[in-house]
Amino acid sequence: MASFALISLRKHLKEQRYLIVMDDIWSSTAWDSVQRCFPDDNNGSRILLTSRLKEVAEYASSDIVKKCNGLPLAITVIASLLSKIEAAVDKWNNVTENVSRYVIGDSNDACSKILYLSYNQLPHHLKACFLYFGVFQEDYEMPVKKLVRLWAAEGFLRTEENRNMEEVAMECLQDLVDRSLIFVSKQSYNEKMKTIRIHDLLRDLCLREVRHENLLNVIEDEKFPFYKLEELIIKHWGYHIHIPCCDIPWATGFLPNLKKLKFSWTNLSWSDMTVIGILPNLEVLKLIHAIHSKDNMWEPSKEGFRQLKRLVIEDRYLERWNVVGDNFSVLECLELRNCYSLQEIPSGFADITTLALIKLNRCLDSVLASPKLIQEEQYNYYGNALLVCSENIMAVAADSTLGCFCINPYGIYDMH
Repeated sequence: MASFALISLRKHLKEQRYLIVMDDIWSSTAWDSVQRCFPDDNNGSRILLTSRLKEVAEYASSDIVKKCNGLPLAITVIASLLSKIEAAVDKWNNVTENVSRYVIGDSNDACSKILYLSYNQLPHHLKACFLYFGVFQEDYEMPVKKLVRLWAAEGFLRTEENRNMEEVAMECLQDLVDRSLIFVSKQSYNEKMKTIRIHDLLRDLCLREVRHENLLNVIEDEKFPFYKLEELIIKHWGYHIHIPCCDIPWATGFLPNLKKLKFSWTNLSWSDMTVIGILPNLEVLKLIHAIHSKDNMWEPSKEGFRQLKRLVIEDRYLERWNVVGDNFSVLECLELRNCYSLQEIPSGFADITTLALIKLNRCLDSVLASPKLIQEEQYNYYGNALLVCSENIMAVAADSTLGCFCINPYGIYDMH
């Protein structure tokens, strides 16, 4: 009887233009049993179905996803967006108007614009969390525990009273899942998120946005491993962040061949330099306003920076600095700029026999006494002719500026 009814329906719909709405399809088998009764005459007929089962929805749309060039993803994202905004006619009409503008023309471009619509609705802290997915390779399954630690290290998570970072991170993650901007690929036995992924089109959105905002540079060639990288510049890297010491094998598996590293206008702490110090081939380190203002003392770890030859520091807040000979054992050049708060250069530099040049620019005149003592000790104990150059030196008690001059074991000579 049921089979006769399906045949009769198919005959009735033949060569007709129809819209069929089917609510709550419970299995892929059920869909297979009814779809045969809907003739495909290519005359604009449409079938709209809903299901509470993701696998049913994916199964039913599997033959049209490619033709839509990603539009099913856009539909899912927009539906998730509507679930997050206020249930008011004007709010929904606003979304409708925006979507209507985007769906005209090339479907790839339309899909991208619709995805941007959902991205633009994100709160500020969620935008940063979402854009971070751009650093991962395409189709990469990210372990949730690792992602939480990385978010915390980047300073993306807001501290909340009586809540730990993991709770805050999981709430952010769930919000992104609810918005269909990322999806869960694996769950643990208790149905908690284990790994997550991001759709290729949404990853492309991340890459375009981070490049536009100059937040990071992603190397897209997967044959390009990080261990080949020799030079790295990091600029404008968030507030209240630190470099994760755990889970990243800095010395062997991550940046082992890095020779030149520059941090510019970041908010690191001096303790983060402990991690940087173990990079086995680092020769040049530049810290240009790289440390946050509350951190004014640096105590390098013993035997750090074993290959460092040039160190450049531009930091107005650094006051104290302890150095022993093992810290920078092969250092050749030390440059200090705009170090207004530094009172002296650590005497431990006198034990670094490879040190050939100290350059000072816009430092206090009291700092000049330190390199002179270091210079004298180097000459007396090792016979080294250490060169010290300075310019734009600022007096503490009087408003005076010294010209550029050079100190050597035989006296002070005006370089003008």
